[in-house]
Amino acid sequence: MGRIRPAGGASERLRGLLDGISECADKGLTEGNKGNEGFTTKLESSFSSLPYVKLFCDAPIVRKADGLSRKVIGAAVEVHRHKGPGLIESIYERCLLRELELRSIPATTQKIVRVEYKGLVFDEPLRFDLLVDDCLLVELKAVELLHPSSKAQLFSYMKLLDIPIGLLINFHEPLLKNGISRMILPGANQAEGSSDSEASL
Repeated sequence: MGRIRPAGGASERLRGLLDGISECADKGLTEGNKGNEGFTTKLESSFSSLPYVKLFCDAPIVRKADGLSRKVIGAAVEVHRHKGPGLIESIYERCLLRELELRSIPATTQKIVRVEYKGLVFDEPLRFDLLVDDCLLVELKAVELLHPSSKAQLFSYMKLLDIPIGLLINFHEPLLKNGISRMILPGANQAEGSSDSEASL
């Protein structure tokens, strides 16, 4: 898997942080759940000189989303093991939703969101692939080559829903771990004033 790429203008210290996240994420995807319990602890010890790193990792919503991301990846691997690559996205969505249900992990495919624009405020039903326990957004694909717009759409939805972690899973890959991307929104679900720069894996 590739390294996390920060948004333009990111400092070298942030680049170092994101490389550390990549290392932990890569280990988690290649070794399953073994050793993943200390994900945020590893980040804090490696980057203890950066106070905003500890703030992000300590946020309960982030810890919850990080734990769920590993469970969702495990569920996706199970679906891929049974169905293999080559099917349409809607089939994988239904199967993954069922797998999460069997594992007692709450997920939905639609939510009413409040949109604000220059004094206009309105509610709009937003359709997405999976929102897991209101803190992890999952976008499913079944394509030979991912278009950059897929990550852009996922990140836009994360900002609109105020979700800290997103997963983009491409079921077309013969080895599913090669089709999993992770995106983070550090300022999500935290106090005003937090940064919300993009980083994608």
